Amino acid sequence: MMALLTLLGCGGEASGPPIVWITLDTVSAAHMRLYGGRAEMPTLERFARDAVVFDHAYSHFPQTQQSHWTMFTSTLPEVHRTASDARTTMYAGPTIAEHLAAAGYATGGFVGGLTLSIEASGLDRGFGVYDHASAWGRDNDLRPASQVRAQALAWMAEQDRPYFAFINLFEAHSAYEPKDGKRYDPDYTGHADGSLATLARERSNPWMSPRDIAHVVALYDAELTELDQELEALFAAIPAEAIVVVTSDHGESFDHGYLFNHPEVVYDSVLHVPLLIRAPGIPARREAAQVGLMDLTPTVLQLAGLPPMVGAAGHPLLPETPPRSPLYARSRAPTGGRALLAARTPTAKGVFEEGGASWAFDLVADPGEHARTALPAELADAQTRYDALAATDLPRGLPSRFQPPAHELKERLEALGYTSAEDGRAAEHPGSRPPIHPGAPPGPPPGPRPEATLQVESAGPPPPR
Repeated sequence: MMALLTLLGCGGEASGPPIVWITLDTVSAAHMRLYGGRAEMPTLERFARDAVVFDHAYSHFPQTQQSHWTMFTSTLPEVHRTASDARTTMYAGPTIAEHLAAAGYATGGFVGGLTLSIEASGLDRGFGVYDHASAWGRDNDLRPASQVRAQALAWMAEQDRPYFAFINLFEAHSAYEPKDGKRYDPDYTGHADGSLATLARERSNPWMSPRDIAHVVALYDAELTELDQELEALFAAIPAEAIVVVTSDHGESFDHGYLFNHPEVVYDSVLHVPLLIRAPGIPARREAAQVGLMDLTPTVLQLAGLPPMVGAAGHPLLPETPPRSPLYARSRAPTGGRALLAARTPTAKGVFEEGGASWAFDLVADPGEHARTALPAELADAQTRYDALAATDLPRGLPSRFQPPAHELKERLEALGYTSAEDGRAAEHPGSRPPIHPGAPPGPPPGPRPEATLQVESAGPPPPR
């Protein structure tokens, strides 16, 4: 931290604008009316009129802890090496919270999900206040958005200097149990619901028909609409001079035979996320360039007039937006399976199986990613390029802070699909970075359930600006 203070050359009070960073956990862009989907989010749509709306923003790892660490360090998942089942990361460089605190900002984090609690993520580094206290339990993995919002707004109102407020709202994550379960599917008469028990049973022993699955998708969409209702009071309290980021860490999968989860695939359904940025002096627009969440920290720091952060590998997205191509994303390895690396351009996605095969999707002819094709020439060496990027000599190598999670916490994270053997290996071996293709012996991947392809109902084009 002393080195960071020296770098910033500060010790006095900050003079920059307030920064409010909101993550709407597990929100797929394609489901939102703002992006052509069904879920109405009128509060966010009004906010969008004064913001830059990025039409093609993507997560680099479809899991909460890893995605947030990528956002806050501006490094690839292979670099920060965050484990998802314990309070640990191998990364020795700063987070944006540490960087801003050193610049004189007050820093406060307010989280709505168990997965971002200190015990489960260690994301509290650099925050003067990290409000995660809740009666977490097997059937209670979220804090109501109203409670998170109230705590955040009370803290913001108390500040007499520039502040960085991080606010995470967890309502869209499973279980999918909106107050109005008939909002988008009033005629359903079946027995499927969005409870964790039902979703877990479907994952392990599939029984739902396509009609049942469509109903669960409608429940998810209804949750997005109800989540939007929680944003109105939050937006109203944010000062006009603030830099505001609204995004998601990842989406949710309802197709490709992989249902009601996200960490083990690299389809756009889990990688494509909403991203809106409002900042003084930046005109509102729709931005078509492909961008990644690792670019957010450099963007916020540039907008705030602060120096770049040590180790950041992203680039600022505003005022001009350079595209990120290829854009890389990793998945977690399923039990008995292999992790995946995706390299995405605006027209194609290459997928590389850990120690195994590779293939591609033509995103122009096949945007739903259903037909595998051969790798295009532009992506033939993408895996090698990723390994070179991930091996860059960036700050890392802290002594392992691995703390095996309490049995009860591990069980709760497992129920949400948030732990794996890979996480433990990453935490226990901080001295080396295994490549994405460690040469594992070939073997058949686990067999998926029979595919039931769903088309998310569209409400037509995005609303007029």
